[in-house]
Amino acid sequence: MIAWLLAVPVLRFGVADIDISPPEPLPLGGYTARQGKTSEPGGKPLLARVLVLKQGDSTLAIASLDMLTVPESLYEEVAKRLPGIKALFLVATHTHSAPDSQMLNRRMNFAVPGIASFRERWLEWYADRIAKGILSTKPTQSISELRIEERRLAANKGRRAGAVPDTLGSRLSSGSNHLLFHYAAHATVLDERNLKTDPDWPGLVRDWGALLPGAIGDVAPASGELGDMRKLLRKPVPYIESVVWNQKQYSFAYVETQIGLDAVSANPAFAAQNKIPAALATTLVSKFAPSIGKVSAFRLGKLAVVGIPGEPTLAIGRDSRDYGRPIGITSVLVGRHEHGSIGYIPKPDDYDRGGYEASLAFHGRLTGDKVTEAAESALNQLAGRP
Repeated sequence: MIAWLLAVPVLRFGVADIDISPPEPLPLGGYTARQGKTSEPGGKPLLARVLVLKQGDSTLAIASLDMLTVPESLYEEVAKRLPGIKALFLVATHTHSAPDSQMLNRRMNFAVPGIASFRERWLEWYADRIAKGILSTKPTQSISELRIEERRLAANKGRRAGAVPDTLGSRLSSGSNHLLFHYAAHATVLDERNLKTDPDWPGLVRDWGALLPGAIGDVAPASGELGDMRKLLRKPVPYIESVVWNQKQYSFAYVETQIGLDAVSANPAFAAQNKIPAALATTLVSKFAPSIGKVSAFRLGKLAVVGIPGEPTLAIGRDSRDYGRPIGITSVLVGRHEHGSIGYIPKPDDYDRGGYEASLAFHGRLTGDKVTEAAESALNQLAGRP
């Protein structure tokens, strides 16, 4: 666990866009139906939107990456290149039109049809590029006040039975500078027929800050409304704006809490969908599913951002948000695919129902509860509670 609490008067920030478009065609990730086809010429640039916050001698670096996931090995390699930065948030926008991030996953050292296997060269390339981009982003602009603006954006829908979409969109700003944008929707307006690199709808809202996709584990993977996100954001819908940090509130903290994961195991739905024996399914899953995971979180005044290493369902996101309010954290943004990926993270009843999401839950039916416990532990630490 890392934790620090600072009381210095100046909080500064810097932002930058770093090009992470590969210099040659690579297999695109997210849709196994592509069967490993490489990208075609003429694609759009893929970026890392970097936000660096600095207060005194402590620095928090956030990078929102136009890619499918952030494997643990990528996080580790980037962190290794940033020895002076103890607090690092790497989050994937989850676009399905970027090079397959499994190429950056050291555990993916075997062949699966439609999924790329590990390539050391590209892990080094991405880690170097992201780390250099973070180091070159200088936090020179001071912050006197941080505001969060919340509005309802009805552009997502549930996929699982009983899933109620979280339509709340949140934007964190310092004056006219937009720093973070949070919304629970898949970056999958483009389907498997697209073979060109594309950030999908997150690329349309970069001027709203670094994207933190919310809990999308049971959100439908596509919605026509998202195809014109700029138009959607310009709609004159009611919104609530509030101050979450000012110079009289010098709370700036970061924590990491371990998730008490059960042993890796294959959901029966995984074996059934892939038509393999249960024992073989568990052997296969144990090759690529991590055995450990942690929740990362930081606090700025009344705002906390919780990073979950996988794809949690809407209920898990809501639980964390609701937990923060009574302990003095009025705004909790829950991001996913941060600091690695332990797979889909459903609640126990959702796990028992089976289906696609449950088949990709790799640590048993209690994983959702264990992730919620770790998130609540992080929030308690940020609030100065036992």
